[in-house]
Amino acid sequence: MDLLDSEWSDYNDYQKKYGASVNKDFYSKRFEVFEFLEGLGYLLHQGLIDIESVYFLMQIGTELQWQKWKPIIYEERKRLDNPDWWIWFEHLANATVKFREKRGISSVTRIS
Repeated sequence: MDLLDSEWSDYNDYQKKYGASVNKDFYSKRFEVFEFLEGLGYLLHQGLIDIESVYFLMQIGTELQWQKWKPIIYEERKRLDNPDWWIWFEHLANATVKFREKRGISSVTRIS
């Protein structure tokens, strides 16, 4: 929830508030969550776990985190010259959205 509650106006503002050099605790939380989602996404890609299992374990968490962090991740990909930065997290989020749509459930935009 700390990750979802964070706020910034642009990438530079994000770095001032939450970058690794200024807010190590927040960066550690972010890295831990992203590594977990990245791992699930890679397992899904490799066929070692199925999207139904991931969806029912995570529910909307993956989708909400991706929606929140997509602009920051895309900017990091550019700045780090690394198009694969958090690629399996993105894969997992896209698969989750497709699974929800297949079940006739609309995309999640926020927690009420």
